[in-house]
Amino acid sequence: MYGLYLVGGYFCVLNISPYVVAVGALSTPIRGLLLSDLGRSLDWVNALGLTVQWAIATLIWAAIQVTEVLPLILLEDDRFLEALISVGSGGRKYAIDAGDDPLLNSLKKLYNRIPLKLIRNLYVAQVFTYTVDFLIVLSVYPPAPSAQLFLKYLLTGAWGAVDWGNIALSAVTLFSVEVIVLALLWAGRLRAVYILSRSSGGAYDR
Repeated sequence: MYGLYLVGGYFCVLNISPYVVAVGALSTPIRGLLLSDLGRSLDWVNALGLTVQWAIATLIWAAIQVTEVLPLILLEDDRFLEALISVGSGGRKYAIDAGDDPLLNSLKKLYNRIPLKLIRNLYVAQVFTYTVDFLIVLSVYPPAPSAQLFLKYLLTGAWGAVDWGNIALSAVTLFSVEVIVLALLWAGRLRAVYILSRSSGGAYDR
């Protein structure tokens, strides 16, 4: 598992890099206004700006990654799924009465949908963050000089003109963290089962 942590750390730095580029591009006008020619020549000013740039990029990346991997983590947790199913199917539900105030009935419907709405909202947020992630990564690792040229390459079958290296980098940047998180979850489960099989009181002890 320690090897997975090291690999995960490497890919985290790799994944943050496009965000650093994006934040740097967006903050270029601000830096031009705040820094004088003298300030640009000072090493400590440049170092401070780069540190702030990395910090902002890391925060944005972390928020996006948490949103992307949270459904994976939750849906791999047996106890969470058991509690969600229990609350969603056997929890307290309010009956919808046609004679009630429409606002009251809408509140009842909202309450009744809360357990499953949590997961639905997570999925919606996941799709949104994947879209943002994809656009940021695509702007840093474009498969062609422009979107029009990329579409032209696809329609005309000019596969050799496509930058496949950038496509590979984009795929790694988009999905490497999720793959590593799943690998860590599965490795943790295998380790727990292995320890149980070797414990003196385990059901698998022979």
